[in-house]
Amino acid sequence: MNTQLNARQLQQFPLNAQGITSILDEIVTSTKTLATLRGFVNFAPLPTGLDNINKDIWYSYQLGLEQFRKDEIRQKSPDAATEVARVKKCVRVKLNELAIYYINNILIPYRASKKFTGWVGSQNPSFKHPQRGGAGSTFTFQAWDDRGSAADKVKQRDGYKCLLTGRVDPVKLDKNWNPDQNTVFEITQAAHIIPFALNTKKCTATSMTWVWNALENFAGVSLKDLKGSGINDQTNIITLSSSAHHYFDALRLSFEPRPANIGNNYGVVKYGTIAPRAKFPDVVEIIDDTRAQAVNHANHLDAPKQVYLNLHCAIVKCYNASGMADIIDKYLEDYDDTGTRATDPGQDIPVDLKEVYKTLIEAY
Repeated sequence: MNTQLNARQLQQFPLNAQGITSILDEIVTSTKTLATLRGFVNFAPLPTGLDNINKDIWYSYQLGLEQFRKDEIRQKSPDAATEVARVKKCVRVKLNELAIYYINNILIPYRASKKFTGWVGSQNPSFKHPQRGGAGSTFTFQAWDDRGSAADKVKQRDGYKCLLTGRVDPVKLDKNWNPDQNTVFEITQAAHIIPFALNTKKCTATSMTWVWNALENFAGVSLKDLKGSGINDQTNIITLSSSAHHYFDALRLSFEPRPANIGNNYGVVKYGTIAPRAKFPDVVEIIDDTRAQAVNHANHLDAPKQVYLNLHCAIVKCYNASGMADIIDKYLEDYDDTGTRATDPGQDIPVDLKEVYKTLIEAY
């Protein structure tokens, strides 16, 4: 870090890649803030998403400078060192708020959606988007729950096989199919790439619009096709074994697109202490929408969308880079799937989602 920059130089970082890097390197001191913001910069799934993240950081930087200038009018800094310290402090506050905004409206809801269906997005003013302020454009949520029929169609599309392990669901035995001696069986499940729980009858436009706009901002593309029944579209679901599904939802496992001309077109990204030791393969072939169209696959209209898999992978990487993964995982261990404490079966205490946020952000 260059400690020789004066207050004037600290106020002149441009809106470009080098400027964003300088803002983070010269001003941020919180380890988690730096890890979170760098993660969203480094792992943005598309150039448009990266552009959005860079603008978020630069605008937060500008808000901090605006506050510094207001403070200087009220009481001018007595010396150059104090002026530098004030600039950094004002900008640091805004960058910390931005990091919390990403954690609060992307990482926590995405990770906790399996535990808390209809997770409430942030409504704390201090967690608002630095530029848009409020929730942004409104999403309309509908009470769609046709997961059963969607799961059946997806399993049939994927040949009743886990896309990661190749293990076959025993239900295929009911389809007049005779497996060879090398076939390995395991119960399979329909895994939503973008979580089903982010768009159910328990979601309200006020609460979840925060989350969806944050997701779209990071994704760099519209996610409107996932509204209503779209959340259960086959393009948003893949077949996984029960074990792979667990780590996929826990944001410890994801699929990273590789160049289209490579055979196994997805790398398998693994985090945590268990997933990397679970003997999952390092590469896998997934007939996504781009590959299906290229080979004119019979199910090309129903193939999982690469943009969804790419977004999931980016969020997994950000989650594990943020320094919050173990903290959030540990907190969620205390609750069962109904949102009640699992540590004391004699007292089912409903989860107060505001308290969940408060506890996790205090840990931050």
